[in-house]
Amino acid sequence: MLHQMEVLLSLTAQLSSERNLDRLLEQIMDATTQLLDIESCYLFRLDKKRGVLFSEIEQGEGIRSIEIPLNDGVVGSVALSGELVNISSVAEDPRFNSSMVHYEGLAVHSMLCAPMKGPHGEILGVIQALNKSSGNFTEEDEMLFTALASQACVAIENAGLYKKLQEHADSLQQKVRKRTKKIREKNVELKKLNKELAAMAITDGLTGIYNRRYFNHVIVRECQLAKRHNRPTSLIIFDIDRFKEVNDSYGHQAGDYVITALTDVVKHCIRDSDILARLGGDEFVILVTVSNLEQTGKLAERLRKSIEEHGFIYASEHIPVTVSLGVAEWESQMNTDGQTLIKFADRALYQAKREGRNRVCVSGGKLRLIGNGTKT
Repeated sequence: MLHQMEVLLSLTAQLSSERNLDRLLEQIMDATTQLLDIESCYLFRLDKKRGVLFSEIEQGEGIRSIEIPLNDGVVGSVALSGELVNISSVAEDPRFNSSMVHYEGLAVHSMLCAPMKGPHGEILGVIQALNKSSGNFTEEDEMLFTALASQACVAIENAGLYKKLQEHADSLQQKVRKRTKKIREKNVELKKLNKELAAMAITDGLTGIYNRRYFNHVIVRECQLAKRHNRPTSLIIFDIDRFKEVNDSYGHQAGDYVITALTDVVKHCIRDSDILARLGGDEFVILVTVSNLEQTGKLAERLRKSIEEHGFIYASEHIPVTVSLGVAEWESQMNTDGQTLIKFADRALYQAKREGRNRVCVSGGKLRLIGNGTKT
């Protein structure tokens, strides 16, 4: 008996440390077999909603999954009465279901059934031990089995609670992952929207090129760089000749078409490093970096010719379009805010207008024309 108590204490410690319910049930079966020296063992848990005892695990030879109604057989009677049952000869016991005398080849002779009770006495299941190897089950076996059933019940309760906590933790973790994913998606969306807003703040809505706001910022930067590194930087200001007549004759939609089509022509003529912006209406500027007055003047003339020769067709009608351009180069005596450079380029543009339009005029020691198109 002393040895069995030592075994029981050892098994109890082992059961109390197991948190996985499936492994725990297997360990209870092994513990019962070892403690009572039996041939087979079953553990039935109570399903209160369905009113059945079910087993999905057994030790030794036998059935893998069975269900027993509460009012059926020895197991059912133990679940209802809450009392331990010791049967020396199952064949002579009226509570035993005769159809279960053989469990898939296992001839059942003796049986010990103990209820598993919760902390408040509620029945949670039944443990069934079959066929003691050395005769019938004794009172010592009943005591040991009752103690083992009690400890098994506590261990199952703890394992069940741990499982619920783990499932709850997994559920929370899954919710956190979903929420984190949504936050990340929203952050990506927000970054995209911020990027679009930032782009909208510096680009012209009609043409997609830079607007006056960005140009006013960038000209200061480029003039400062020109001063710091002593590098040439020039400016082209141009507008469409008699653009009001285009709107009056062909309509404002045709005017918008001319502006967007002209923008495309200009973009094909300048470098990626050149900064093209629309100041408003039909007025444009090009900030040409690392380019002196002569080089920029030649660029302006290429622009003038390309625009003059381009076929602007709207609603099957050809719209004649020309531009006048003023060119100026930043000089060391100028302020780095860019305003003087703009003033000189603007003055050259007006000179081109006065000379008959469709012209390029450059600002140097004095204003001079370098490109003469057809007067418009």
